[in-house]
Order: sequence, then structure tokens, then C-alpha cells
Amino acid sequence: GRRTVLGDRHPDTLGSINNVASFFYARGEYVTAEPLLREALEGFRAVLGDGHPNTRNTLQGMLRCKRAARRQARGGRSRAR
Repeated sequence: GRRTVLGDRHPDTLGSINNVASFFYARGEYVTAEPLLREALEGFRAVLGDGHPNTRNTLQGMLRCKRAARRQARGGRSRAR
């Protein structure tokens, strides 16, 4: 995969991790999505910096995921589904 060819911190690898996290988020699988989003966010911050659009978008995704997970834990409906 991309990790093998490009390495763990390549922006394309991080983008793929973010895409997989988005898939799980869309399915309502927030517990699975959150660590992937965290990995992508940490990588984007290290490689591209806090001001880069990929970093900001991943941060927004992480915040949405955390809110959805809290709603799900309280028994509320998720907007992602």
C-alpha cells in the first residue's frame, strides 16, 4: 500500500488514512474512525503545519466525529447516517 511505497508521513498516505476514516464516519462507526482521524491529523500537522487546508479539514472531521460519538453514546441520532 501507500505506507510501504510512500511512507507513513507522506501527504498522500495521510490523505488515504483520512479517506478510510471518512468511510467509517459515514457508516456511524465513530470509534473506528477517530483513531484514524487522529493519525492523519498528527501527520498532517507534522508534515504540512496547522495552517494547511488538509490539516484544517482533518481537524474539522475529527471534531465532527467526536460530537457524533457523544450523541451516539447518549442514544441520540447521528447526522452521518
